Parts: sequence; C-alpha cells; structure tokens
Amino acid sequence: MRPWRGPPGSKGAMMRTLWRILRPGERREALRIFLWMVITSGFEMLGVGVVLPVAMFLVDPRHIMAMPAVRTIERFLGISSGRDFAVALALMLLAVIGAKAVVVSRGYRRQFGFLYRLQKDLADRLLAGYMAAPYAFHLTRNSTDLLKNVRGEIPILTDGVLLPGLQLISELVVSLAVFGLLMAVSPGLTLGIGMVLGAAFAVVFRATRARSERLGRARQDALASMFRHAATGLSAIKDLTVLDRQDRLLSQHEQATRRYSEASAAQMVTAHMPRLAIEGLAFAGLIGILLYAEWILRRPQAAIPLMAMYAMAVFRLMPSLSKMLNAAMSIRFNRATIAIVAQALTEVAPTADDEAATAALPFSREITLCHFSYSYPGTARQALDGVDLTITKGSSVAFVGPSGAGKSTLADVLLGLLQGNGDVLVDGEPLCPGAMKAWRRQIGYVPQQVYLADDTVAANVAFGVAEDEIDRKAVVRALKTAQLMHFVAELPAGIDTEVGDRGARLSGGQRQRLGIARALYHDPAILVLDEATSALDGPTEADLTAAITALAGHKTLIVIAHRLSTVACCDQVVLLEGGRVMARGAFAELARQHAFFQGGGPLAATPAA
Repeated sequence: MRPWRGPPGSKGAMMRTLWRILRPGERREALRIFLWMVITSGFEMLGVGVVLPVAMFLVDPRHIMAMPAVRTIERFLGISSGRDFAVALALMLLAVIGAKAVVVSRGYRRQFGFLYRLQKDLADRLLAGYMAAPYAFHLTRNSTDLLKNVRGEIPILTDGVLLPGLQLISELVVSLAVFGLLMAVSPGLTLGIGMVLGAAFAVVFRATRARSERLGRARQDALASMFRHAATGLSAIKDLTVLDRQDRLLSQHEQATRRYSEASAAQMVTAHMPRLAIEGLAFAGLIGILLYAEWILRRPQAAIPLMAMYAMAVFRLMPSLSKMLNAAMSIRFNRATIAIVAQALTEVAPTADDEAATAALPFSREITLCHFSYSYPGTARQALDGVDLTITKGSSVAFVGPSGAGKSTLADVLLGLLQGNGDVLVDGEPLCPGAMKAWRRQIGYVPQQVYLADDTVAANVAFGVAEDEIDRKAVVRALKTAQLMHFVAELPAGIDTEVGDRGARLSGGQRQRLGIARALYHDPAILVLDEATSALDGPTEADLTAAITALAGHKTLIVIAHRLSTVACCDQVVLLEGGRVMARGAFAELARQHAFFQGGGPLAATPAA
C-alpha cells in the first residue's frame, strides 16, 4: 500500500484512501458487486415500469387492447379476450417482482459476505502487522490503542463506512434508473419533481454534515478512552483493589461511555430526521401530479395511471433517498476511522526485508558487537554508547551495573529486537533482518516479568505451539531443569492444570520458573536470563543457579542479575554504566579492582542466599 498522506479531506481523497486499503482481489470483488448493483437497478426499474400498463388497463382496457403492441403480444401468447390479457399482465407483474426479489437477495448475500470477509481480513492483516512490527515500534505505542484499532476501528470501518458506502452507491444507481424511467414517461413533471427533491436532499445533507463530523470526532475520542480505562482496570486489578482506588477509574470509564453513548444517540437522531422531510416532499409530489392533471391536462382520470406509477416510484425512491442520506451521514460520522485504519495499515506494511526468505545463521564460534550504539525513539540519550563486546559460544556472560546502565537494552540487541548504529556479527556474519527468525530460534529468553496465558502448564511452557504439536517430553524436561516438576506433579491434572489468567494461581517464584521452563523447551543454543531468579527464595535460587550453571559449555548463557550468587560463576562479567562498558573480566578480578563490587556496591551488598 502506498504511504498514507494524512486524513482524507475531499470525497475523492477519501475514496482513494479506501481503495488503497483494499487488496487487488478485494477491489475486483468490489467492482463485481457494483456490476450486480447495475443489474439490480434494471429489475427495480422494471418493477416500477410494469405498474403503468397495469394501471392503464384498469382505467381504460379498451384503449390498451386497441394498441398495436398489445395485439402483437396477444397473437404471440394466443390470447383472445381482455380477461386473459389481464391474467397475463398480472402474471408478468408477479414474475418481475419475483425475479427482482431473487436478484436483490443474491446481491445482499454478495455485499454482506464481501464486507464481513473484508472485516476479518483487515483485522487479521493489522494484528499480523502489529505482531511482526519491530520491537521499537511497540516501545512508542500504547497496546490498548493497538487493540482498539484491531477490534474497534475495523468493525466501524466496515459497518459505519463501507456498508453505508455500498448502500449509497446501490440506492443511487437504483434511483437514477427509476428517475430515467420517469423521465421517459413524463420528462417535464419528472424534472420538476427531481429538482425539488435534489435541492431538498442537498439542503438536508449540508445542514447535518458538520454535526455528523463533530459527533464522529467526539465518539472517536470517547472510544479510545473507554478502551484505555477498561484495559487499565482489568490489568491492574490487584493494585487498585489494595489501594482501594477502583472508584476513580470506574468514574473515568463511566464518563467515557457516557460521551460515547451521547454522541451515538445524537447521531442516530440526526440520521432519522431527514426521513420526515422526505416523506413530506413525497406526499407533496403526489398532490402535485394530481394538480398537474387537473389544471394542465384538464383530465383528472388521465392522471390515475401516471399517479399509480409515480406512487410506485415514490414507494421505491423514498426509502432510497432516506438510506442515501443516512449512509452519507454515517460516512461523515465515521470518516476519522478511514484515516486511523489507513495509517495503521501503512505503519505495519511489510518491507522488502520483512518479506525476504529467512536465511540460515549458524552459530559455532562467537557473537560480536562492534562499536554499537542505540537511542530509544524520542530520546537523545544513548542507552548504549560505543559498546564493543565478544561472547564466545558455550561461555557464560553476566551484565551488571546500576539501574539504567543499559543491561536490558544490550540483551534486547542480542535478541535481535533493537537495531542501532554499529554491527552485530554472528561468526563474522552481520545479523540482518532476513536472518532474524533463524537467529531467534536458537535463543531462549526469560524476561523480568513473565507473561502467562490463561491456559495449561504445558501450553505455557510450549507457548505459541499448537496443542496437538506440543512435545510433552520436552515440557517435562524443561520443568525439571527449572526446578518446577515436583510442584507440577502434585497438581490435580499435572502439566494439564490451568494456571489462571497471567498465572494467578501460581506464586511469583513459580511463575518465574515456568518462564525459565518456557525458555528451555526448544533446547536453545543461547539462554538469555534477565533477572530470571529475582523472585525466587534463596534455596530455590541456589538449586536453579546450579542447574543453569551446569548448562555452561553446552549452551551460551547471558545473564542479567544483581545477586552475587548468580553472576559469580560466570566466565565473563561485563560492568555497564551510562550505556558504556566500564570493565570486563572474571568476577574475582573485577571484585578486587572495581568499587561497584565492593563496600556499597549492590552486588556486594546482596547476600548470596
């Protein structure tokens, strides 16, 4: 998709933006639906046009029967009486109405099928784009806003913009077809009525357009607030309960929902008001036809067939005009969604690097950072500043330093989550975007805060793997290494026990050990532990540290920790301060030479167990 260039202003810009959102196959389907609308309009025109001969036959059958065209039809059908012709005429009317019903219902199926397939496709595309977006993208975004775009804005786009848009086009085509038929029958009268209705339509639309846009913006802001407050309340339920501060958040959510409902209700009222004006104008039009026959034609009875056809036309056009107005106002009301979805899809559009085939990236010797620097988006401070580092395969490396030193940032760089200035080399080969998937398959990662899904122990250890593809032996092996199998074995369903939302049924230490088991499940070559033992008690930490240390030589260990017991056994300790490497070497050597490990240093001050 072409780069998004700001909110759509004119109708043409809005249509172009919508067109760019669609994929080629979706565009072709939209054109096929338009062609079906044209066919439908032909049947609508027939449904109105067939009323005229029926009405004329009822008013003056002899005049109709004397027409040459009618005589030709009689001979073709073998009709010999006016009664038989009336039956044939009635059957023809029923056939036209029946055919129209079939064509229109099929058109509805195509329209709604297309719209809701499109809604699914857009939601899938956007969520997949968010999931594949660079990690730095998520650092500058609110996850609630991303969720709102996927589950809130896309349904609004399809239900509030695209569906009304299709209805607007469909009803416009039908109205033009019926109007063309009326012009052929009585051009002067039709033109006069058309000008009056057109002027009324324009006046009503202009009068409500600004109000619809204003209400749409208010609804958009309220929707964003609703998502944020609801997400905050449910995510921080423990903190809010302990602090007894649920009332403030509930009040904020209530205010947002009230603004949302008020804007939506006001828009519904605005959308229904034009129908009343259109009904009055339609009734006035029928009175006008009667007066035309009385004052201009001087033959009131001659107006009956014309009035019948116009009545049928009005019966068909009145809801069309009302739907067109409602559709136009719905598009105005929801037009901000077009810009939001277009921008969101553009932000996560795949690049050539993203689409490149995954390259193999063997790791047999070392990982090297060459004068690597990184700044987080929107900040001038260097989180990493000229870092040079070599990590040998099979070795254990600890990153230590005060808070904000760049330890976790450095780990994220090694995980391939952040790209900055400088080189990251694996066996001398650059870590490029095309090789990221292959690289990450070799890494097991344990974050400070482990996310647990509301699922079983096994599903959380094999997180992201389909249930029927989970290697249960690998799950048990990982749980044993993480010192958790004894606890799991005592659970009612063992590894099939549900852990609750975010692991609510587990202790903090159990959640962290489950995260360690997850990192070990696929037997990675590299294990990155970011404060992985911080929530464990002394004995458990000692056992787990011993188990992890035993992996040294078989796996490359990268450890971020504050406890002496965790880093003392590492082959290399790297001290970071202000994003720079201040010292590196064996722990015993650094402990003698650097003040950070002595006296007031946090590692020295923290007991081993």
